[in-house]
Amino acid sequence: MKRALIFVLAFAFAGAVAFAQKANAGKKEMAQNFKKMNELVQKYNKETDAKKKDAVKADIKKQVEQGYDKQIAFMQQRLKQSEERLAGFKKALEERQKPEAKAKRIDEITERILAPKTGKWKKGFRKGCKKGFKSFKKGGKQGFNKRGGKNRKK
Repeated sequence: MKRALIFVLAFAFAGAVAFAQKANAGKKEMAQNFKKMNELVQKYNKETDAKKKDAVKADIKKQVEQGYDKQIAFMQQRLKQSEERLAGFKKALEERQKPEAKAKRIDEITERILAPKTGKWKKGFRKGCKKGFKSFKKGGKQGFNKRGGKNRKK
């Protein structure tokens, strides 16, 4: 049992470390690009010769183009991921619309409502609540800001 727990923890930690390293690599690259762009802009502003200014301006354009291409590639990647998620949502919706799945889900929800102290919804329905069901835990946030907002209990 201990070995399995250690293995799971080690695997999770390794994944977290790899994620952090990947995130830091992107931050380092962005910082380098920002530093390089600042240097180019300072060089452009100091330059008095028109030909040299044009050369520096071309370098700046090249940097901007590289960043723009990366942004487009990232947007394409996000679009692909969103389309995959959308396909999954459509498949799940089709499954939920089947009569037997719908009946099963309605029965599950009805059972949870009728037995609130044993299920996920421990508090059940509360009196005087316009929306009917309150599933938040005691001391949970109810309003729009950290202090509780307009619905804050006094």
